[in-house]
Amino acid sequence: MRKKFMAVLLCSALVFGTLTSATAAENTVSDSTVSESAIEAGSTEEATEEASTEENTEISENEVSENEVSENEVSENDVDVEAVVEDATASGNSASGNGASGNSAFYISAKNCKWGDKATFIMGEGTKLKFKIVDAEGKKIKGADKTATFAITSGDTTDFTVNKSTVALSKNAQSLGEVGLDQASNAVLSVTYNNVTEQFMLVAGQKIKSVGFIPNSRSFKSAATVTVSLNSTVDLQKLNELTGRKIFAAYKITKGGFMRTFHYYAYLEEFTHSTTPNKKAVKNGNIKYDSNGNALTFSTSTPGVYAFTYRTSDTGKTFTLKLKVK
Repeated sequence: MRKKFMAVLLCSALVFGTLTSATAAENTVSDSTVSESAIEAGSTEEATEEASTEENTEISENEVSENEVSENEVSENDVDVEAVVEDATASGNSASGNGASGNSAFYISAKNCKWGDKATFIMGEGTKLKFKIVDAEGKKIKGADKTATFAITSGDTTDFTVNKSTVALSKNAQSLGEVGLDQASNAVLSVTYNNVTEQFMLVAGQKIKSVGFIPNSRSFKSAATVTVSLNSTVDLQKLNELTGRKIFAAYKITKGGFMRTFHYYAYLEEFTHSTTPNKKAVKNGNIKYDSNGNALTFSTSTPGVYAFTYRTSDTGKTFTLKLKVK
């Protein structure tokens, strides 16, 4: 499994090296325009500054300002970020019915995110995650925390430390956003419960501070409503395509004049996160889940508004998607 993990790291390094490289070519484009009938933005974090009126302001690679979006130029060495992260996040994920599937004897959970054996997730520098032992449905296993043991068994044992069921990452760790994935601090967390040991891969990343997008109104939004048809199957993990927006996970926000700039190294759909439907969606819809219990697709024959919460694995920052089905 160590060899497989390193293969994932080496493969992913091409992606994040491109995203963070200061010498990479830049390609600045305007934010996409979406019909008001197709998407309505809701805000849980409103920008306090007035948007810049300069139409031709350019920004550097992998920064998003409130009047422009920057995207990377695609090169022959680029790797499909989403494919890499899907492989690294939960090895062997598959959609199967109205519940989680997988071969894990147990799962670990923190900040409303659940992981099975060999799952890889990004942990924010300077953060702590307190884990609990849960079953395939994400429910805490009674008494498990008292007998389970947690240990860093390989990789960076200096920046990653464990105290009982709490894992801490040093604020001085080499993190994604600062370095490529091949240089980022990483470690293997081994968890033993009921005489079974399962392993989870940890990768250091800069702490996520905001998730959302910048609509035509020029103010940051962390929620959106999309209109879809009855009985249509919605791919919940294709957020950019679904909303027509570049929904990013920002690790730094800088201010300059009347403009705020959001720095990111991954879109939210690429970053390790949980996707949780509300009770109405569970009751009235057909939901397929991955092996870690995250909602993958949704369809329903009942008109209404259904909400899904996306929560980042490191700091628990959220984005809310509402599907208006009619």
